[in-house]
Amino acid sequence: MCTMPTRRLGDNDVARMLARIPHPYPEADAEAFIAREPTEEQVFAIERKDDGVFLGAAGITPAEDYEFGYWLGKPFWGFGYSTEAVTDTILRRMPDYVHYICPQFGETDINFQRIPTVDTSNPFIARWIPTPDESMVVIRLKNPRGIDFPYLLSMIPNSFMSRANSIVIHGAKLDLAMQLILTPLILQLIDRKRRA
Repeated sequence: MCTMPTRRLGDNDVARMLARIPHPYPEADAEAFIAREPTEEQVFAIERKDDGVFLGAAGITPAEDYEFGYWLGKPFWGFGYSTEAVTDTILRRMPDYVHYICPQFGETDINFQRIPTVDTSNPFIARWIPTPDESMVVIRLKNPRGIDFPYLLSMIPNSFMSRANSIVIHGAKLDLAMQLILTPLILQLIDRKRRA
């Protein structure tokens, strides 16, 4: 029986901070999550060190880079438990970041890197993830041959070139930039396949 996680996640103040957890959180969902087959996603229970009380969970999901998330039951907010859990999880996964995540960026054809324009110097006190309006995006093309940068600059307001193969855009313009950059590339691939 999973009463504790269900009760903690069932609190609306906890649930509204989580993108992937439904609210309300039924006990059957908690049991299914615990019984599921192993995946690449790693989820760790957060327990209080002195008495082992279940506080919440932290998890990492491999993606293009790692997606990290955590939650704590509301009674445990404000005691520094999240800072400790986040630090522990990040340090536990740092070798993967250094040896697997960073090297792959040199191999990808196009990188989209979102850069916050708000203070994120201490992620442990941040309440919200910066929004697209609070971000810039650096788009780096491994091989910029054939990319019409003057056209992109004219179509994406306030964009600029930071290097010969990199364009910087306002975070809210990411969808537009992806359409403008990727649509011609996809059409080229389709055309090549038709000709083959």
